[in-house]
Amino acid sequence: MIQEFFMDNGEEVWKNVVIEGKVHPWYSVSNYGNVVSHIRQIIGGHGGGSKTDYSPLYKNFLKRKSSGSRYQYIEMSFPSDFFDDGDYEYRSSGKGTVKRKRYIHQLVMETFRPMDKFPPEKLQECWLDIPETAKNWIKQTIIINHIDHNPHNNRLDNLEYTTQKGNSHAAVKHYQDKDNDNECGIRIIDPVFNPLLQEWEDGEIQFFGKNGEEVYGMLEEISNSRGDSIEDTFWNIIREYGEMEFNLK
Repeated sequence: MIQEFFMDNGEEVWKNVVIEGKVHPWYSVSNYGNVVSHIRQIIGGHGGGSKTDYSPLYKNFLKRKSSGSRYQYIEMSFPSDFFDDGDYEYRSSGKGTVKRKRYIHQLVMETFRPMDKFPPEKLQECWLDIPETAKNWIKQTIIINHIDHNPHNNRLDNLEYTTQKGNSHAAVKHYQDKDNDNECGIRIIDPVFNPLLQEWEDGEIQFFGKNGEEVYGMLEEISNSRGDSIEDTFWNIIREYGEMEFNLK
């Protein structure tokens, strides 16, 4: 069996990010799902210009981006020759560098749980016997599941490797259980203050079950006509009418 245990004793642990097996020292990620940059802009000096400086001791916490309730991501700079193939879409970020979007849950797992050392549970016994071409295919098609089904919770202990089918089954069971406690099919997660970044993280609206699907469909039609997002439409209606009741029966 291939296994190396990472002991989480409640402390935040930092490592340089690993992407497709390569260490990228310009950034570090923690087992809590936080990401920092070690690149800083130094302004001033001779000529009054600025220059880019790399320091492993410098930590600039990066703002996590997301679209509604989707997975969180950051934009990272890479040396232009960092990736070996040309399957990536880049946009230039400076001389000799390019920018690319990277999902935080992928960074956490690739850095702390690389698949060659932590293969999926069902493959642990036979991983060493699998041909490299098959391993590469598995790595490209594997799914990272958020155990609590909150895509904004990117802590290491909330992530696991699974298949698309396994991920779907886990989600269905999770939201079926929740649906028994919430007949309207809507769950509102309040914004929370992140003490590390010293800023408020976005709240979230979740739709689940049959009622949730119907509510989502109604909001989607309204949002399309208004040119707004689903989330903005929801809160605009709340503000306009004070309290919204969905008669779905």
